[in-house]
Amino acid sequence: MFACYFALISVTPLIFMDALKLSEYQYALVMMVYGAAYLLGGVAASYLQKRIALSRQINIGLGLLLVAGVLLALIIIFEAITTVTLLIPMLISALAVTLVRPAAISAAMLLFSSSAGTAASAGNSIMFFTAAVSSAALAQTGSHLLITIAVSFIIFSLWSWLTNARVGH
Repeated sequence: MFACYFALISVTPLIFMDALKLSEYQYALVMMVYGAAYLLGGVAASYLQKRIALSRQINIGLGLLLVAGVLLALIIIFEAITTVTLLIPMLISALAVTLVRPAAISAAMLLFSSSAGTAASAGNSIMFFTAAVSSAALAQTGSHLLITIAVSFIIFSLWSWLTNARVGH
């Protein structure tokens, strides 16, 4: 999940500056809005983690990632690509990731409570390695980059949701 999200963020200069012809200043404004969404997602994650089960928080985030993927796919299919329309699934995916990451790390530490630090460290290392490899692979998709990311959001959110359901039982 994080790999797809990381890939989307890593290609935003190509999308916004090259394809949509935003200036550096306009792109900075887009990233400022995105950063605010990421910050608000962190606040929401902190609030939810104290009030609901970790698996439920993870499922909420995965549901949001699914919504972001479907929305991004529809934007591409209907050729409605603008700065605002692309920013919407980006903001939703930012919220999704900020809900899932801390809950998933906490859940990993609970599963391996005798090695909680190792579990968190290993999880983060795997996550960033997978993100780097996925970004490199996605960069090879050329003009199909956005639809590949959308489909990846959809597939990996559903796969992660099923995995979370299996781990929870």
